[in-house]
Amino acid sequence: MPKEEYLISAEWSARQETLSDCANDISNLLACLKAIDPLFAQWKEFEGAVTPDLVEALILKQVGSRETPNDSYHLSLSSVPVQGFKVFITVICGRPNTDRYTNLLLISMPGLDPDDQLLSIAHFKNIMECIVTSVRPLWAVARPDKLRWMKSERDNRHPEIGWVTYLCVPFQQMPTLTAPSHIESFAEGVLIIATNEPFVQLNPEHVVLTEKIDALLVDAGIFKLNTVERAPRTEKGIPITNNYPIQIDFYIEPYGEIYPMPPNATFEIVNCDEITIEEGSITIVGSEVYYNDVRIWHDF
Repeated sequence: MPKEEYLISAEWSARQETLSDCANDISNLLACLKAIDPLFAQWKEFEGAVTPDLVEALILKQVGSRETPNDSYHLSLSSVPVQGFKVFITVICGRPNTDRYTNLLLISMPGLDPDDQLLSIAHFKNIMECIVTSVRPLWAVARPDKLRWMKSERDNRHPEIGWVTYLCVPFQQMPTLTAPSHIESFAEGVLIIATNEPFVQLNPEHVVLTEKIDALLVDAGIFKLNTVERAPRTEKGIPITNNYPIQIDFYIEPYGEIYPMPPNATFEIVNCDEITIEEGSITIVGSEVYYNDVRIWHDF
C-alpha cells in the first residue's frame, strides 16, 4: 500500500496580535509538539531550544516587521530529518481583518506508511491538543493531503471534514453520528473522529464517511457557528501544478520562503514578475501565492 501524505490545517478569524503574541503562540506550539514526538524535536531554522525571542527574530528575518492594520506575520519551518522523514510547518498569524484572508496553520507530514505508529488516533489527538491550546483555532483538521481532490464541490469557508477534525463548537450542539464515526468533547469544542482505524485515502469507505459527516453538520447548521468569513477574490492568477509524483519545493523570492508542494497540488500566482520552473522546484519573484483559495504569502 502506498505511503500517505498527511496535512494538518487550522484556521481562525480576526485577532489583534502583536509580533510578540504570535511568537509566543508559535513557541508554545513547537514545545508541545516536541514533547509528544521526536519528529518535531529539531528545526533547520533553529539551533538548540526554541524560545519566543528566537521565533520573533526568525519572523523578522523571513518577512520583516509588518505591524500594519491589514497585514500579518508569517513563518515557515522545516524539521531536521529523522530516518528520512521531514515535517513542514507554515503559520500566518496576527491578521486583525480576515474578510479575505484567514489566520492559518499548516503542518505537512509527507510519506507516512499506513502501518506506521504515527497513524493512530491517539497520536493525532495529541497533535490536535497542541494546536488547540497554542493557537486557539476555530477549526483544525487532519487528513490525507489528496483527500480534497477526491470530494465533491464544497463551501471553502468551513473546514473540510477529515480523519480527525476539531471544531470550536459546544458539544451539546452537535448531532449524533453513526458508528464508526463519533464525537468527543475536546478543549473548548469537539473532536470529530471519522473512524478509529488509520484513514487511507484509497479506501472509498473512508472518503464516504467524511462526506456523510460534512452533510450532517451542514444540515444541522453547525458550520454557521464555525465559519471563517471570506469575501470572493476577484484577481485571476496563474495556476502552477506539481505534475511530479513526489513532493517538490516551491521557492518564493526575495525572502527565500520554501513551501512543500504535494503531487497534483496547484498554487495560484497573482502579480507575478517572474516564474522559473526546474526539475524538482519552482521559483517565483514578486507575487501573491494562493493555496486552496487561501493566500499563504504576499510581498506587499
